[in-house]
Amino acid sequence: MSSLEQIEQLEKFLRFSGRRLAPVLSGVKPSLLLHVRNSQTRPERRCYDLLSQHDWRLRDVTGLEHLILSDNGQGLQILFFNRHALEAALKDRRCRLFLNRFGYTREFAGVDADLRLLTERFADNVEFPHEIGIFLGYPLKDVAAFIYRPGATRNLPGARWRIYGRQEGSLALMRLFEQAERLFDLLLQGVRVGSLHELKELFNNFKLEDISYESCA
Repeated sequence: MSSLEQIEQLEKFLRFSGRRLAPVLSGVKPSLLLHVRNSQTRPERRCYDLLSQHDWRLRDVTGLEHLILSDNGQGLQILFFNRHALEAALKDRRCRLFLNRFGYTREFAGVDADLRLLTERFADNVEFPHEIGIFLGYPLKDVAAFIYRPGATRNLPGARWRIYGRQEGSLALMRLFEQAERLFDLLLQGVRVGSLHELKELFNNFKLEDISYESCA
């Protein structure tokens, strides 16, 4: 595969992933953890090879910052993040107290400092750092319960994460993420988007709360 073909495949892959990235692009979700591997059945979909070789192009294509949290030679775990939204999530006082249990500073020292420690915890390979749920924008109660009281959490049909206690807030947040994804679908129906970076600019012209869930169906 030529370099030009590889770049085209990369952009096609990321546009395909754009629906999942939509909540991050819109700012309603601070980050997304994307697992990337080569296809075992379709040689043309060697996503791991493509992203490994063209990691430096990801920001241009997506309009988002990213960080490779792990690379085992066969697959990548990449965190795409919206810096402004991630900073807001990590600065929350209650989240700081929770993250402090895992070695993060009690006082917020910056997005990059927290991401460095998260990367180190991925590299330890002792256990999966489930506090990443805070980085992903999940409610603190759900993240904490998943770690300390997993048996008390519920996996509701269609839910994106396990919920603890009152469902309303968690489900409302999931609907907001879904709304961003549905808006992505609507934009692609009526707008030719050359890259996810262009889509990010389009999102700036919309207010998600002004678009009913039914209108996006």
